[in-house]
Amino acid sequence: MDNLRKLIALYGALLFSSATLANCGQLFSSLEAQLHIDHTEFDQTANRGWRALAGQKCYDEAAILIGLYIEHTKTDSSSLQWHLLQMHAMAGNTPQAVKLGHEIVAKAPPSQPTFLWKEYVQATVAFLEGDNQQLLRNRNLLARHKHSKPNEMNLMALDRLIANIKKPYADAYFAQ
Repeated sequence: MDNLRKLIALYGALLFSSATLANCGQLFSSLEAQLHIDHTEFDQTANRGWRALAGQKCYDEAAILIGLYIEHTKTDSSSLQWHLLQMHAMAGNTPQAVKLGHEIVAKAPPSQPTFLWKEYVQATVAFLEGDNQQLLRNRNLLARHKHSKPNEMNLMALDRLIANIKKPYADAYFAQ
């Protein structure tokens, strides 16, 4: 636990020494308590875990919190890895997001037509890398299987990325 507190202090010092918004710093200060909540609450509950930070556009802090949570809990959750990728991408940390994307794809089991997970991750990485052909190829795979809810939802996200191809990831992902 002592090492964890030192790590939290180090990350906190790094964040507060940059031009971090006061609100992000205040939210981040609850870091230690967030590391002890269960996986579902940390990853999937609105205004809890990393989502409390992401909801305030504190993407760097959310990425740090997810990374610390993964380290603290020793989890190998693909969902948390994905959200870590997204937070890095939204913060503009593209090289980290791309690296995570390649790791997620390498570890993922083969996709099923009802949930083309690898293809969605590959399409997102292609967007981040500026590989429009790969982005469209994977987007079209999801479109052929849009009858399932996960593919339908991910297809909508990819279509926003394509419609906003020149924008940063966060702007493209949240575009109307």
